[in-house]
Amino acid sequence: MRLVRWAIVLCLTLSSSMYSSATFAGFGGESLRIVHTFPANHPVHQRLTDMLPDLQEESDYTVRFELYSAEEVGGWRQVVRGLDGGRYDFVLSRADLLSANGIDIGPLGRSDLFIDFSTWKNLPDSSGEDAVKELFAESDLDFLGAAWLSSDYLVTQTNVDDLSDLQGLIVRTPPETMSSGLYKMLGMEPVTIGLHETFLAMERGMVDAAVLTASGSYWTAYWDTSAKLTGHGNTLISDPVGGQVAWLVARNNWQEKLDDFTASQVKKVLGEAMLRLGTDLHASQQNLLKSVSQKGATLTQLSDQDRDQMINAVQEAWRTSFSPRDRSIAERMVGSR
Repeated sequence: MRLVRWAIVLCLTLSSSMYSSATFAGFGGESLRIVHTFPANHPVHQRLTDMLPDLQEESDYTVRFELYSAEEVGGWRQVVRGLDGGRYDFVLSRADLLSANGIDIGPLGRSDLFIDFSTWKNLPDSSGEDAVKELFAESDLDFLGAAWLSSDYLVTQTNVDDLSDLQGLIVRTPPETMSSGLYKMLGMEPVTIGLHETFLAMERGMVDAAVLTASGSYWTAYWDTSAKLTGHGNTLISDPVGGQVAWLVARNNWQEKLDDFTASQVKKVLGEAMLRLGTDLHASQQNLLKSVSQKGATLTQLSDQDRDQMINAVQEAWRTSFSPRDRSIAERMVGSR
C-alpha cells in the first residue's frame, strides 16, 4: 500500500514539473519558446493557449512550441532581455514596450499611428509590411507577423452628433501618445490622466470625454457604474480613433537551430496564427461595443466628411511630431488617405 502511494506521488510530481512553468503543445523536435508582454489572464494569452495544439499540428509536429506570459518571466521588461540572451525565440509585444527596452523602431514605437482594423488586415499584402520588416531589421529583428489588439474609442458625457460637438470639451488622453496634438486640432482640451483615475474623473465631471481602449473588462465595469453615477447620458463614437497592434519578432539567427524547410514552415504557421488571433480579438471587441449600447450608451457614427476631417487632423499631427523619415514610414504603414 505504501509503495502504491509513493508511486502516485511520483507521478503527480513529474506531471506537475512538466507543466508548471509554461504551456506546451505536443512533443515535436526542437523546442521554440514564445513569450509575450501580457498577463496570463489577458485574452492574448488565453487565445494563444487554445491555439497551441493547432500550431503544433500545422507545423507537422516538427517543432515543440512553448508559451510564456510576462508574469511567468518576471514582467515585460524581462521579455526583451530573454530574447537578447537566447532564452526565448519569439516575442509578441506592443511596439512601445519594445521601444522602451531600447529597440528603436521609429514610428512603430508610438501607439497612435491611427492603424485601423482594415489597415492591419491588409498589411501582409501592402507595402506597409515591407516598411515594418525594414524597421525591425535595423534592430536585428526578424518580423514574423502582427496581431490586432484593440481599437481606441472616444467616449463623451455629452451628446455628440458630429465633430463640431467636440469643441471645448476636456478630453482624457493616454500618457505616451501624440493624441494631445490631434484633439487640439479638433477643438478639444486634452489632459493626461492615468487609466485608473479616468473613470473617477469622468464620474466627478472633471473631464468631459476620454480616449479608451476596447480591450478589457474595465469597459463593461465603467458602463455599469457610470450610468448610475452621472446625471446625463454617455456617447461612444463608434468610429475608432486609433488602434493597438502586437508585433511578433525574433532575433535574425532564430532559424539556425532548424533546417530551411522547417524554418519556412514555422514562419508561415506563426504568421497565419497572428492573423487569426487579431481577427478573434476584433470580433470580441465588436461584441463589447454592442453590450455597451445595450447598457444605455448612445453610439454615434461619424459622417464621411467628419471622418475625413479626423484623418486630416491625424496627418497634420504627424507632420508636427514625426521626423520626415518616420512620417514617410507611417504613410507607408497606413496607406495614402
